[in-house]
Amino acid sequence: DDQPPTYAADPLGTIAFNQDVASAVERELSPEDEAVEMQVVDSAGLTWTLKIPAGALAGLAVVRMVPLTGIDASGLPEIAGEVAGGVSLEPDGLAFRQPLQLSVSGAALQGPTLILGGSASLAARPRGAG
Repeated sequence: DDQPPTYAADPLGTIAFNQDVASAVERELSPEDEAVEMQVVDSAGLTWTLKIPAGALAGLAVVRMVPLTGIDASGLPEIAGEVAGGVSLEPDGLAFRQPLQLSVSGAALQGPTLILGGSASLAARPRGAG
């Protein structure tokens, strides 16, 4: 199975960041759409790819990817490692009927990669490692 492991854990801490709205990509999707792939590049040069399978949505929605800049990870413990970059997926709280795949690639990645998930109202939580 090519799927990365998923972890549920207590909050790791908090991070602060800005959004690069000018580089954001968005797509209006419906339940009838075929599989969709969206991609953005963040300020660290990392390429973030979101794969949404066909039929993943129950209704119409605009899905948006916004690269992050000015990331301050001083609120995370040292064990979390160095934060290389990030992307915000919107709208916050949108539910899907099927799992999505978020991947990241680029020269700024060194060693194991941890993708953190969270929202504006929740602390960062680990969601996968690869």
